[in-house]
Amino acid sequence: MGIEGVGFVTGRSLAAQFRTLDALLAAAPEQIAETPGVGPKLAARIVEHRQKSGAFRSTQELMSVKGIGEKNFAKLEAL
Repeated sequence: MGIEGVGFVTGRSLAAQFRTLDALLAAAPEQIAETPGVGPKLAARIVEHRQKSGAFRSTQELMSVKGIGEKNFAKLEAL
């Protein structure tokens, strides 16, 4: 499964393959869950938020997802 702006390369960690946090936010739950610091439950909440509210308008909007505060956001942003 591909995402526009993201090139997947076998043998690299999934997080290393996302070029931007925006691309991560458009990913499938399984792909999001493989990101360091994000498990299946948080990935599901990210996707649920995206389905209810539409696409994230900014990366900072990610902090409106339960379980992502400033500390977790900073870790994701550093990917």
